[in-house]
Amino acid sequence: MNRSLFLSSALAVLACAQGCSSTTTSPTPAAASTEPEPTPTAPGDAGTDAPAEDLSKTPEATKLADELVTFLSGRFDSKDQSVRDTSYFSITLAVCAATAPAIGARTLYVEQAREGDRPYRQRLYVVEPIDATTARSRVFELKSASKVIGACDAAKPPTFEPADVDERAGCEVVLARVPDRFKGHTPDARWDGQAFVTDPAGKKCPSSLQGATYATSQVDLLDDRMVSWDRGFDDTGKQVWGATKGGYEFIRRSPKP
Repeated sequence: MNRSLFLSSALAVLACAQGCSSTTTSPTPAAASTEPEPTPTAPGDAGTDAPAEDLSKTPEATKLADELVTFLSGRFDSKDQSVRDTSYFSITLAVCAATAPAIGARTLYVEQAREGDRPYRQRLYVVEPIDATTARSRVFELKSASKVIGACDAAKPPTFEPADVDERAGCEVVLARVPDRFKGHTPDARWDGQAFVTDPAGKKCPSSLQGATYATSQVDLLDDRMVSWDRGFDDTGKQVWGATKGGYEFIRRSPKP
């Protein structure tokens, strides 16, 4: 185990009960209708509901997604936590803007490493608004990750095309804004307006590491830190990798952009 991230009212046609005879008979007066008159529709109203507003395109949703980018961006490390509790490693985390318009308007390059070592995880995060209180971070793996090591130190943001990445379907994180932070979780849990609760119908993030079949991520983003708890589970729900006591606590070492 790793020690420690979707009137018209039909008029009844009265058939001739005895057939239509060639003999002329006096017509029977029609009975007065007891059906109510249809309600008139307003001019231009075809009687259909107006299309639902796309909540992801409101100014409030856009502002929230932009704010989430600032919370994610920067340089962080878990050195302080590793000193307090030696079951946690000292991990460095760099998150910076990337140029990838064909992938997403808000794309971040992410690099994670043991302190002093080469990165063991490189990803792209694509931040997208959902509504005025939630956004998602889609996760992409890099096909040639070694070519962009240290990209957050470069003079220009790294550039990526769709051919450079593979999306990790089911591994996106939904993040909800609460008074002092963003709280996030993979799709195996859903936001109920106050907390993330287990969703049996939710997607699971596939993982084959150390005998796992799926992984989960819980995230808390504050002004001065990021707490990330990644864990892998097997078919029985037993945890097979990841920290067991709680998430990694990454302290912000650079100002928010």
